[in-house]
Amino acid sequence: MNKLRDKIGGLSPVENRAAEDYIECKNKINEYVDEKMAAREDIDGLIGYNPLEVMFDNHEKHVLFMAETFKFNEMRLLADTLPWVYSVYKEKGFSYRYFKVSISCWIEAVNKFIPDEYNQSIIEVYKWIKKHHEDIIALAEESENAAGEVDEDWRPLFNEFIDALLIKEIDDCRAIMQENISSRDDLKNFAEKVIKPALYTVGFMWEQGNITVAEEHRASSIVSRILSSYHMEYLHPAKTRGRAVVSSVANEYHEIGARIVADFLEFDGWDVSFLGASTPVVELVEFLEKEQPDLLGLSVSMPYNVTALSEVIESVREDESISDLKILVGGRALNDHRYLLDNIDYDAFAQNGEEAAEIARDWSSD
Repeated sequence: MNKLRDKIGGLSPVENRAAEDYIECKNKINEYVDEKMAAREDIDGLIGYNPLEVMFDNHEKHVLFMAETFKFNEMRLLADTLPWVYSVYKEKGFSYRYFKVSISCWIEAVNKFIPDEYNQSIIEVYKWIKKHHEDIIALAEESENAAGEVDEDWRPLFNEFIDALLIKEIDDCRAIMQENISSRDDLKNFAEKVIKPALYTVGFMWEQGNITVAEEHRASSIVSRILSSYHMEYLHPAKTRGRAVVSSVANEYHEIGARIVADFLEFDGWDVSFLGASTPVVELVEFLEKEQPDLLGLSVSMPYNVTALSEVIESVREDESISDLKILVGGRALNDHRYLLDNIDYDAFAQNGEEAAEIARDWSSD
């Protein structure tokens, strides 16, 4: 990705007013591009005869991602992410030409909804993408495997577990865990070394079109059901460290990583409220006001959801009743793009459940 990063370094920063206008108009911009692209006579070929909804979903993610890129002026994220997007949708059957055609529509939409005196810095970014279309394709063709990294000592067990997971054998998955888990530490290690990379791999397989979204959801459901059965067995006998709330941010539907962190905290003696996936900002803040916890853990897996992370933290910091709350952040988006942390007002970052528990333990003893 460094080749693209080097080339994107020459772009001028997006002006604050332009970023604000883009964010304010993002729904109108999105709708305009949807309509223009759907009306094309060659659209079926461009999107590989997928349903239009697949294209619309990409546009919705695109406008959220670009709003985030403009808000933070983080062009490295753009350079890192574009080849991955090209690769994912190419695997779904989209032609590379679709991206070049759609960029022209995004430029039209920006011209239409953002005043001329503010839109040029954004248009320059879209023109840069169009100019480097062939470079992005080249990187997409050699894109790294985004599946979960596996510790070699754990690979045989990982392979056995994911094989069972992919053939929807919940009993086999449960049996594998029963054979390898006889203590809380065993469960913690299995969660980090086997379950987390297995679900990353399942997600990558869906992105590449090798499994359906239903199959991906089924795999996540199997893991959640099995983890629930172990949860009660290995709970800490006493709640001695304080109260914690753990959640994925709004629009973030990947929750297993947050679930693992919640379990690690609870195993360590925290009284944990795990809120699951996609908790809206207003509802989360209201819950925090009511519960008055000592710690808030927030997870974000997709880069286009970092804005949601920033928004919930800003809301917490602005609320006098919870402004001093300790905030722990993590998730794959931050693991893969550490520079995004520069734009967030957090107290600590954890790469995994064990690290989260250690940080929280230090806080509880202060």
